[in-house]
Order: sequence, then structure tokens, then C-alpha cells
Amino acid sequence: MIAKISPLLRLPSTADVFDYFVPPDLEAQIKLGQLVAIPWRTEEAVGVVLELTPSNSPLVRGRDEERSFRARPIRKIINPEPILTPAQLTLIKTFSSHYFCPPGAVARLVIPEAPERTIIKAVKITAPWQIKFEKPQLTALAEAAKLINNETRHIIVRDFSSFIWLIFYFLESKSACPPKPWRRRGSLVILFPTIDILEATQAILEKKYGQSLTVIHSQLSKGAYWRAYQSILKAEAKIILSTRQGVFLPIPEQSKIIFWNASSDDFKQTDQHPRYDARLAATWQAKATNSQLISTAPNPLLFACPPEWREEGEGGGVIVLPTASLYKTETKIINMKKEFALKDFSVISEQTIEAINEALEEKKQVVIIGLKNDFKVKAALTKRLENVKNIIVATPNWLMSGPARLWRGQIGCLIISSIEPLLALPDYSASERVLYRLQEWKLWAQELLIPTIILQSYQAESAVMRAFVHGEIEEYRAAELKLRQSLEYPPFGDLIKISFKGADQVELMRVLTKLKETGAKVLGPYKEYKTKRESFLLKIKNNIDIPLLATLPAKVWAVDRDPEMVL
Repeated sequence: MIAKISPLLRLPSTADVFDYFVPPDLEAQIKLGQLVAIPWRTEEAVGVVLELTPSNSPLVRGRDEERSFRARPIRKIINPEPILTPAQLTLIKTFSSHYFCPPGAVARLVIPEAPERTIIKAVKITAPWQIKFEKPQLTALAEAAKLINNETRHIIVRDFSSFIWLIFYFLESKSACPPKPWRRRGSLVILFPTIDILEATQAILEKKYGQSLTVIHSQLSKGAYWRAYQSILKAEAKIILSTRQGVFLPIPEQSKIIFWNASSDDFKQTDQHPRYDARLAATWQAKATNSQLISTAPNPLLFACPPEWREEGEGGGVIVLPTASLYKTETKIINMKKEFALKDFSVISEQTIEAINEALEEKKQVVIIGLKNDFKVKAALTKRLENVKNIIVATPNWLMSGPARLWRGQIGCLIISSIEPLLALPDYSASERVLYRLQEWKLWAQELLIPTIILQSYQAESAVMRAFVHGEIEEYRAAELKLRQSLEYPPFGDLIKISFKGADQVELMRVLTKLKETGAKVLGPYKEYKTKRESFLLKIKNNIDIPLLATLPAKVWAVDRDPEMVL
């Protein structure tokens, strides 16, 4: 028997699996997904079995079909039970094919590194238990429980500010699930865009569900990560908190996978090979484990939302749950084109100044959000107002910060000074990203009990602005989808960005010529907007297979399927 094994070593990204001979005395014991000891050069290494092929001979056909080589034998089986589940093995194959990387590279991404010592550092949780259900929230969440329990495979929660309520209701309500999370089939897997948000939720859940709570993220020690992985593999972990790497975990059948703010860019791996989208990988994992996907997002992005979350069909479709937010924030837009025509034009409009004065007269704070701490905004305020002491000029991140919580209920209005720089980004999805960010800021404003948002825009009548201010979301999405279809952009085609990090122009042109021969549309080469690297785009339809992409070394080439930014 011949085993295809991925060594769990630091290897080039193009390194695939290696053939090893299974000795007759191990044939009855060996299984897919097991850890085995293998000879590696002059030493011994650990590898994982990804494929088994019947054979009575250790001879294996090499790349040159006229020659064969003798496969070295596996030395021993390290653990009798596989470290990879059948669902993970299926995920590795799908992932490898979609993202043009060898199965061995994916396996090394999935399997945690075994520690030399398993020392677990205790996590100190200081946050208090502060969750209270109000009647409107209970009504909305009861509706959510009904939808979660039915056969729907993909659910969208439009208001992610109610996310923690949904989690607690799901854990506690008898109508949503059995009264104890550890008596339920499957696991509750919650994926977060950042470690900070994960730890904030962990602090709330730890006090009540500490015994059934498992946390996975990149900052854990090797020992802590290994122990957490083993608890999930043994189906001991019932509530799993993780970042995007959670899509690779050995979760049990019939689990529930929840994305906190699925529209976040942090769910896309952009700086390491392979550059994958956790939202898409989660659909493969959910299918392999017969699990349910629940996404929380103010507006599911067309470029980020997997097709399974958009298309109607058996067990599919999108269901928008009712909001559980108790506070409503009014949105106003000011057409800055009219202001620009005035003789005494200012970056802060006359209407905005009036709103500021009204808030200050009511002894309320005013917050002005810019894409950066713009000195022009501060200069305009100083020129037109006598007192700017109660005005905060900040970036959008301030809305999600700790200091913002101190002003909850004390802010009279939130002003967005300009959104145009984001609309001007060289990216086909720029307007959609703007809509998502505006909706996200509005949700945070609701959490801070801010009654009014004033948006200054030079494109006040554009579809994206009307979608935000007047709620014309479906009209915007329909128009955007029509445009994408005409241009064969996602979700109607695959877009792959390839960046060349080397200096050999001959190699660049060789690869470019080979790619043109595949039938894909090749745009470029061009200079990347930030890195100034030589890059080009591939537009692919009908699932054209391009094996060449899997052979490009990551040190020289960066291959990004469905990139966040095309330029």
C-alpha cells in the first residue's frame, strides 16, 4: 500500500504530498488523517496521511513515466485515531482546487503544530455578567429561534448589534435548543473578524459557559492551541470561539457556524499564501458536516457573500431576521455640490453648523467622523464656531472604541464629513464597501444612542447614497448585480489577481504567455496601487482549470482569488 503524506514541516508553498510505502504490518492499522512518523532526509519527521492507494510493491511511478523509484517506508503510526476528520479531508481537496495550492500546503495550514510541552496559561476574565432581555428583543429573537430550527441552511441577521442577544437566546431558550449547550448535537461555532472582538465575547460567555467553552486563535501558545484542537476533535467542545482559522477545525456533524459581522474584510486572508476567504471555506465545511450557516452583517456584500448565501434553492436562500435594536437613528444627507457653488464654501456646510449649534445648546456632545483627522475640518470649525470644546473630531474607529462607550446617551449628532475618498478607490466594489461601512457606523451610532447622523456627500443622488439614506437597498443591489453581470465580475465570474514580486522580466512574460494560452481573459500587466509590483488580472468563466497557478512559488508570486482590492 502506498500512502500520500504531507510532512508537517516548514516547506515551500508549492511542496505537495510525498509517497511512502506502508509496511505490511501497518496496513491493517493505517487510516486517512492519521499522524505517522516518516523518514525525512537523514532524520525523522511527522506527517499526516491524506490518501491511500493499494499496491503490493514499494515502487512508485515518477514524473518521468519511463522511470520508477522505491518509496521509503513509514516507520510507525503515532496515534491510532486520525487527527483529521473526513469533512476536513474533503475540505482540503476543495480548498486546494479552488485556491490553486497543493493539498499538502492546505494540510499544513489545517493541522496545528504539536507542542513540545503543553503549558496552558489561564485567561483572566474580568468583565461582568450584564445581559438583560427586553420585550422587543425577546420578540425578535423568538422569531430568530424559529428560523434557526428549520431546514434553512443559510441565514442572514441584518442587525449585528443584536448578535450577543441572539447567542444568549440560542443557548438559553428551550424553544431554540435544549436547555444545556452540552446536551445538543453538534457544536456552536462562532467566528469573529478580530481577536479583540472574540475576547470581548469570551469575557461575557466565560462566566456561565466556561466548562463548555473552547477558544482558538493565532495568539494562543502551541500547547493551548493543541489542547483546544484535541477537545474539538473529541467532540468535547460545545461552544467554539475562533477567528477565520476556525473554518479548518474538526467540528462535528450538525453544528451551527455563526459569522460575527460577515462583511468584515478581516475574514479574507490577504497577506499570506494561500489567500483564502473564510466565508467561502465555511460553506464547504458546512456542506461536509451537514451544518447550518448563520451570518450577521448589516448588508451581505456581493463580493464577499458566497453564492450559497444569495441563491434560492433547497435548503438555501437568504432570510433577514428582524432587528433587535431598541434605538432608532435618523439619517440626513447634505448635498455638498450645492455648498461648493457658494462663494464662501466650507468643508463643513451651513446645515451642518446649524445641527451642531442645536446639539450644543442642548448640552450634548457632537462627533465629527472623517477618514482621517483632517486639519481642514478642524480649521473650518474654529473659523465658524466660537466654542469647539464639546466637538470630537475622530476617525471611524472611535465609534467602536472604549472611550466612545463613556459618551453613550450624551451625543446629540454624528457627522460624517466626507465619504468620497472611499468611493474613489480603484476597485469595482468601492460603492458597495461604502454602503457597508455607512451601515456599520449607523449601527454603532444606535448603540451609542445617537439620535441623528448627518452625511455630507458630493454624490447625494447616487444609488449608494439613496440606499443608505432612504433604505433603497434592493434597488441598489439589483443595479449593481446587473452591472457586474455585464462586466463578468463576481459573482458572475472569477477574478484572480496575480502579483510578481521578483525582478526577472523574462519569467514574468513566460508566465503571462502561459496564462493567455488557458483561455482566460488577461488584463495587464500593470503597477499595483500600493506596492507598485507588476500585477495582472485574470477573468475566468466556466471554471477554467489553470494548474500553472498551483506551481508558482509564493516567494516570487502572489495569487489572490476574488481579491479584496483589484488595484
